[in-house]
Amino acid sequence: MADADGYARCAPLLDELDRVGAPLFVHPGPAAADPSAPPWWPAMVSYVAQMHTAWFAWHEYGAPRLPGLRVGFAMLAGLAPLHADRMAARGGPATVPSAGVFVDTSSYGPEIVEAVASGLGPDRVVLGSDRPYAAPLLFGDARDEPVRRRNPARLFRTSHE
Repeated sequence: MADADGYARCAPLLDELDRVGAPLFVHPGPAAADPSAPPWWPAMVSYVAQMHTAWFAWHEYGAPRLPGLRVGFAMLAGLAPLHADRMAARGGPATVPSAGVFVDTSSYGPEIVEAVASGLGPDRVVLGSDRPYAAPLLFGDARDEPVRRRNPARLFRTSHE
């Protein structure tokens, strides 16, 4: 789901998810790296690029067609939401995505999660653990409840409300 053709191929699945009120979870696929690259390379380069592509493709091809579909993006969508100003400056949408768009915390720390939440809104962030590579994020304060309970409940409800 990285371009118009991908959205066309996936249209029957997306239509069914929308029809039954189920969410779509977007996660990076296999990541190849040059054998000389360090082991962390795919997670920091290929996965991030895949999530950027998925985020911007959703804005361009998915959201206009399926505005009510709830979508959860792994790994804070590769931090793509932080590029909203740049996207708007280049002629892309200048608005925050619909209320049904969420990102998970994956293996990011509190400062990065807060930066993304400040742009999208704290009601768009859900817990993601990225185990076994990193433990789930715990803020240790009032921010834990929405990220761990309230926001995931909104993302994963199983019917239209």
